[in-house]
Order: sequence, then C-alpha cells, then structure tokens
Amino acid sequence: MSYNPKNTIPLADFTYFQSKFTKKTPTSISFPENSDVTKQEFAAECDINTIMRRYQSTGEMPVLNQSAPQYLDATGFDYSEAMAFVAGAKSLFNELPSHIRNRFDNDPAVFLDFTSNEANYSEMSEMGLL
Repeated sequence: MSYNPKNTIPLADFTYFQSKFTKKTPTSISFPENSDVTKQEFAAECDINTIMRRYQSTGEMPVLNQSAPQYLDATGFDYSEAMAFVAGAKSLFNELPSHIRNRFDNDPAVFLDFTSNEANYSEMSEMGLL
C-alpha cells in the first residue's frame, strides 16, 4: 500500500450551473497529418473484414489473450466487509497517542504504509508499537 498526499486528485468544481440555454464552448481534437499515433503495420490484423473472412474460412475466432488463465477464489470478498475493515483500521489509528498520529499527519494510510515496510521496524519499536 502506497500513499502520497502530495499527489492528490482535485475534486470537481460543482459551482458551475449549466442549463439548455448555456452557450456551449466548441471543442475539437486534431491529429497531425503524419503522426505516429498508430502503427499502420497492424492495420490488416485489426480490420473487421479480415477478421470475419478468417472466421468464415476456419470457423474459429482469433485468440486475443495468449497468456495462461489464472484462477482466484474471491468468494470471501465483499464491499461491506472491506468497508468494515477500513473503519476498523481508522478506529485503531485514532486510539494511538496523539504524538504518534501527528508523526503520520493524522492519516491512517500513511501509517499503514510506514508499518508495512520492514525497514521501519526499529523505529516502530522505539515508538512502542511492537
């Protein structure tokens, strides 16, 4: 788990009201004439006519993913349990002394990132966390 409070995503500004009478700002996108945005050597592989012609002659769809499948038992995960885990972690963090919480800017994510690193075990023992 890694958390960086300096790289936060700004929240949307909802102070702007738009109605059907609001003048719309025209937008467009343009690509240079000889741009290297796409590789033209794969044009035939991506052409739907080529794919369908190959399907009609062989009867098989092209293999899109050639890696081996990985199976995972995810029956134990659900949203409410994850939220309960997060709430429990926050409450445990809030039970720590204030000088320890201040060390981590009162952010449980920074604390969990710190405690998950084995290089910090000596500092954790000095704080009395081990």
